[in-house]
Amino acid sequence: MTPTYEPDRALRVRAVTAKTGLSRASIWRLSRAGAFPKPFKISEAATAWSSREIDTWLARRMAARSPTQEAPSVARRNAR
Repeated sequence: MTPTYEPDRALRVRAVTAKTGLSRASIWRLSRAGAFPKPFKISEAATAWSSREIDTWLARRMAARSPTQEAPSVARRNAR
């Protein structure tokens, strides 16, 4: 099986919030702090993020969790 190639796309903030689950404010705050990919201008009034950079950021966040760390919904369910 050969890996599929995903072209890099410019994602507007609404798409970034949908992909990451973060709020607009969190995206901008993390970006300013250097903890999230930096946006780029696609026109005078429009800003976007690289889909590859967002995917890489998400993959690193998932890889950084400990092997025993459960998702919050699973932890709540197991605590019952």
